[in-house]
Formats: sequence, C-alpha cells, structure tokens
Amino acid sequence: MALIKRSLLVEEDLEAGYESRGDGFRNSAPPPWIDELEDIRYNCSLISTKMKEVDALQNKHLQRPTFDDDTSTEMQIEDLTQSITHVSIKIKYLFGYE
Repeated sequence: MALIKRSLLVEEDLEAGYESRGDGFRNSAPPPWIDELEDIRYNCSLISTKMKEVDALQNKHLQRPTFDDDTSTEMQIEDLTQSITHVSIKIKYLFGYE
C-alpha cells in the first residue's frame, strides 16, 4: 500500500513539474505534499507524547495505596484518550481516508 501511495505521489510531482534527477527535484519549491507529511509527523509525535502521559497516569492510578474512587486521575486519562483519538482522526484525514 505504501509503495502504491509513493508511486502516486511521484506521478503527481512529475505532473506538477517536479522532475526527478535521482538526487532531488529540479524545481526549487518543495512538492505540495511535504506540508502534509510534516503535519503527519508532528501529529504522530504528539500522539507518542500523549500515550506516555496516559501510561504514567494509568500506572499512578493502579499503584495507589487504596482503591478509593480517584476521579481526577480517571478524568485526566479520559481527556488524554479523547485527545489521542482526535489527533488520530486528523492523521487519517491528512492521509486522505475520510
């Protein structure tokens, strides 16, 4: 699937005037999909950071000395989980899967 997407991007680049020299592109402007790629990379790093936060909160929640209701930690976990879901949906949209 990734190979197909890459070949489609190369075809789009060639149609837009970005001729490959083997070591880069002749046109000085970057291909239009570069911005989307940067957005995807940023959002993936954001998800990674948020997942580490969720992991730490879950460990804190499981290792508490008493099993009383600690709704503040649960709410933080829920908020981070929803945030991760929203960023995942954004990445899916950037990939073109609507």
